[in-house]
Amino acid sequence: MISNKQNILNLNQNTLKKQFQDLNLPSFIINQLYDWIYKKHIIDFELMTNLAKPNRTLLKNNFELNNIKDKKIISSQDGTQKYILTLKDDQQIEMVILPEKKYSCLCISSQCGCAIGCKYCVTGSCGFKRNLDLSEIILQLLVAFQDHKDITHIVF
Repeated sequence: MISNKQNILNLNQNTLKKQFQDLNLPSFIINQLYDWIYKKHIIDFELMTNLAKPNRTLLKNNFELNNIKDKKIISSQDGTQKYILTLKDDQQIEMVILPEKKYSCLCISSQCGCAIGCKYCVTGSCGFKRNLDLSEIILQLLVAFQDHKDITHIVF
């Protein structure tokens, strides 16, 4: 089932402030929310424990944060990890974490599928489905940062 709630990651601070006013949520919660999401990489309202329980419930009832339905990780012997993420519309995307000697590089998707169709690439063999929205791109970063604190390079 696809939710009709707006994903909070797709909203800029001004839009979020207006919507918080409409819900009678204090605007300082935006800073707390951003701290949980962008510094601590938490993508579940229930885990944001410095927000009052009624406020977490309001957020959960009115907004979406994590639109990833499933996450599968495939690890290689060299330390490379491929993540297969299933989105709320059942489309799948891939991201890859490539370990180097002193850092890790994260390769993220900007589309479901690919229109180019290179012979060596599995993603291209399924064809182009759609572009990702902002929340789906940001969520890849947040999921990766939850598991790997040493990511210093990001490529699309």
